[in-house]
Amino acid sequence: IMVSLHRSFVSTQTLLVALLACLHTEAAERVLYFDINGLNAESKLSYEEQVLAFTAQGLVNRDQPALFFDAGFLDFDWPSADEFWRRTLEQRTGDDAVAFTNLTTSICGLITGVASIQSGRAIQGIVLYANANISDKAYTLPMALTIASQQSLLPVTPTMLSSHPCLKAYNVVMDLTNMPEMTTRDRAWQYSIEQLLPNSSKTTIYNLYHDDVESTRDPQSPATIASLDYAIAKNAFILDLQPSAATGEHENDPALLASILSSHMDPLFDAFGWAHDEHAWTEAVSVGGGTVFCSFASPNLSFWALLKLVAAAGGKTRRLHSGDSGRPLDRSKYYVTFETNEGDTPRIAVSAFGSSWASSQRGSIPVAWSVDPLLSARFPALMDHFASTALQNDSFVAGVAGSGYVYLGALNEEQMERYASRVGQMFATYGPQQGMVADTYGSANLSTLATYSKYAKQNGSSPIAYVSQPLWAHGVYAQNSYRCPVNNMFSPFDHVPLICTSNNGLFYRNGGINPQDPGADLAMKIRNASQGWEPPFFITVYGGLTWTAAGLKPKEEFWFMLQRTMDVLGSDYVAVGANEMARLASSACTSSTPPPPPPPLTCSISVEQEACTPIPGQPWKNSTEVACLHLGCCWHEHGVKPSGHTCVKPESSGTPYTCAKPRASIMG
Repeated sequence: IMVSLHRSFVSTQTLLVALLACLHTEAAERVLYFDINGLNAESKLSYEEQVLAFTAQGLVNRDQPALFFDAGFLDFDWPSADEFWRRTLEQRTGDDAVAFTNLTTSICGLITGVASIQSGRAIQGIVLYANANISDKAYTLPMALTIASQQSLLPVTPTMLSSHPCLKAYNVVMDLTNMPEMTTRDRAWQYSIEQLLPNSSKTTIYNLYHDDVESTRDPQSPATIASLDYAIAKNAFILDLQPSAATGEHENDPALLASILSSHMDPLFDAFGWAHDEHAWTEAVSVGGGTVFCSFASPNLSFWALLKLVAAAGGKTRRLHSGDSGRPLDRSKYYVTFETNEGDTPRIAVSAFGSSWASSQRGSIPVAWSVDPLLSARFPALMDHFASTALQNDSFVAGVAGSGYVYLGALNEEQMERYASRVGQMFATYGPQQGMVADTYGSANLSTLATYSKYAKQNGSSPIAYVSQPLWAHGVYAQNSYRCPVNNMFSPFDHVPLICTSNNGLFYRNGGINPQDPGADLAMKIRNASQGWEPPFFITVYGGLTWTAAGLKPKEEFWFMLQRTMDVLGSDYVAVGANEMARLASSACTSSTPPPPPPPLTCSISVEQEACTPIPGQPWKNSTEVACLHLGCCWHEHGVKPSGHTCVKPESSGTPYTCAKPRASIMG
């Protein structure tokens, strides 16, 4: 009887989809719409039920963008983002049209709807696993998901099988609950690596971030599941490892992760999902030759990967906008560039920059939107929206560091050549016609920038300017960091500007801000960063996109705060976008009197803290004193603060790579 009811419901939904198709042109993209947000509000979905839903979405979206979720409860950057995208896509007309059909808001409504799309071919049965309880058998979940992806199965627990009658229509193809290989975590991973990894993608891998004690208190953990659909669609090997685990239950995870990345994955592989320790995850992926795509709170990526471009795009994602007004350099002004955060992440795109892009206030003040141009290749229609709707004051910065999130300082020469070559291709294909600014996030010293620019230029386009963040002052991140001795510099390799963010309140600008008048407080910090320098001088301000800021802290709402800041700063300060900053900073340097020759190098100065090491690609590693001196470098037995480096390159007491001029009164 249950099978009969299931087939009857499938037939009904199939007929509904067919009837709706007749109301639209043949070229219209027909998409099923499932309100998992509403379902969760009504019945509080378990983690296992969410796993099932996003797996089903990934299976059906392998060949076509057939299913779109409203997953607002997992998109804390902007819970209404999926509603925004539906409205936006429904405005398409003609051959570009997208027609949505609502599915019944239940697990069985979703499953039968998915089955209707391809007459059930997307789902071939069930893989049964025990549960996702981290105190019990959560470690078997990534194996179930990898199997589900490889064999087009639904991951189901015994509890779910009894709770959702429609699931009983499917055969249990694999039962992990009775497999001896699943009795311990170590045996389960051994099975997964030996039996499943060889059949998984070599270009995409995914970390679930669930089997972790932090999963119960970090909102990023449950939100990581929102991008599971993409991993399933891409046949990614599903990880659930802790890259920073030390002694204890998961102490073998770092070595296990390194082995998987080095033995199976192709160079420049994509690492989706997330982990609790961002630094350890990014370092492991970088050293392993891949690039990170932070994808918690990133729903519908399998849909965006396949949605067709509008005809006006001409067959490929349009280039990003420069936002350069063309104004000449005014040597009496201080120039401020507001750069948004999270530029490495798909989530910043699917949330429309935390709703700030969708605001009617956009365009009122120049903003440098940080975004990875590689996303234009991975999710063409999504990124084309930003390229085609940009206003005059919208500009873009290539997020860390231009072609997938990596630590540039952790790459060896071969890895850097591959990575920067792809950067050059991405900049030349998707960046602004006038060139693109790259944000290294502070993980590249001057020699690294030179190598990066060289390979990028050979393969397309090198950056027209660099932005660097003060990671040198932020814990373990200092390992890969470069400390700018002056916040306005230029690269000695190609003389492009290097503008560094001050660590005095301008990096993640909303942190520690005065809640009474955050705009005025930010203005004061900008003045403090510039007060020791003659104009023209350039100040970068990083951050501002916060979780639902408009609803929680109105005075810190993105546009309100920027407008207040510029009002308080007054006419001596001019807001400019990324490309305009690059052009004006270059003009300020090339049209000035060249700096005098630098004083002799010395070991008594360690401001830049540029690591010197005989171990290629590992600048944070300590060398011996003998090896350090043999390299002509400076040995600091107890390590220089804050980076901790013991072997650094000798420095000049001057600042030879800047055209900025200190105020005479300050120098006196």
